Amino acid sequence: PRLRQLAFENARVWTRESRERPLEPPAAGRLGEVRAPVLLLLGGRDVPDIRRIVDLLAAGIPHAERADAPDAGHVLNLERPEWFQREVLELLARCDARR
Repeated sequence: PRLRQLAFENARVWTRESRERPLEPPAAGRLGEVRAPVLLLLGGRDVPDIRRIVDLLAAGIPHAERADAPDAGHVLNLERPEWFQREVLELLARCDARR
């Protein structure tokens, strides 16, 4: 029920005219400039477009970390909350240890 509510509330985002402005130069060509820690989380049952985006980000962002949840879809924090929390907290701990 909660996921259905979130999807309904977000539906208006997909039905209005986009206000997106293209960046110059395009952000995809500047991924190598990212210096912040990046954790890419992907569900094994996520849609092909999201899988391609994660692959692109993982290949382009230096030191990006990736974690896959094979038995989950797109909403990892709701589908696998314990796994999600563990992955995020472990990344934060590694960041803290590097300081």
